[in-house]
Amino acid sequence: MTSSPSRWRSLSFLLSCAAVVAVAGFGLLTTGCQQNDKALAAEDDSNPHFHAATLQVQQQNFDAAAKEYEAALRANPAVSEAHYELGLLYADHLSEPIAALYHFNQYLLDRPNGENSQQAQARLNAVSIGFAATVPNSPIQNAEVFAKLQKDNQDLQHALATSTQRVNDLLSKLAAAAAKQDGPADSSAPAVATAPALKDATAPAASETTAGAPAAVPVPAPAPVVAAPATAAPAAVGGEQEYVIVGGDTLWKIAKKFYPGHITEGINKIKAANTDILVEGKPLKIGTQIHIPAP
Repeated sequence: MTSSPSRWRSLSFLLSCAAVVAVAGFGLLTTGCQQNDKALAAEDDSNPHFHAATLQVQQQNFDAAAKEYEAALRANPAVSEAHYELGLLYADHLSEPIAALYHFNQYLLDRPNGENSQQAQARLNAVSIGFAATVPNSPIQNAEVFAKLQKDNQDLQHALATSTQRVNDLLSKLAAAAAKQDGPADSSAPAVATAPALKDATAPAASETTAGAPAAVPVPAPAPVVAAPATAAPAAVGGEQEYVIVGGDTLWKIAKKFYPGHITEGINKIKAANTDILVEGKPLKIGTQIHIPAP
């Protein structure tokens, strides 16, 4: 079957049209790719808002710079570099971590292989960790709170130990002051004021006082305790006795109190009688009871 010349001419015309359409389509596709590449680059420096924002950053007007970068994005959403700069502003200068996270993430979505992609990812991670620490009951915040509680607990224990030691020192001084009334007084040491004792209703009241000496204070003990005058001269004790160490005591002072005129010999006697209590080279411990040999 033979084809008519008119049919061949029609077929040739259709093929020509198809070729024209294909060439035109390829041209449009190429132009579109070039435009997309250009949109990704965005020509940031040609954007007036972007340029104004850069100047504001140089002048440290960070709020104004953020507004200009936002305006640059509204004028051309393809200005991806503005997202990166906004992330830096919100993270470093404006204290808005959520906004910083958004803009860093948007920059990475627009330009995953951009010039600042690695820096944007690092900053995104750092801001995320910092923000997580501020969220209540987050693992990071819980760890910080636990560490603070541990330190507070240690501080309280130290304060309690210090207070306990002070109370023990005061009790030792009071006990030493009470025991001192039965021993010789040291004229070189200041008089220790004794706390008033509770009055015993069953004990007879003292009616007489020694001339020139403080009156006896009624106490629940079998015999009233009489405070020795502060000016009383030290006297040697005729027999052995026990002594409680008070603040400011040294072996020399104790020996002077109980062995006047024989201080060195008295120190040796006290050491020999308390070898299990007194340690050479260590200070005397307040409240410790030692044995005083006879002179």
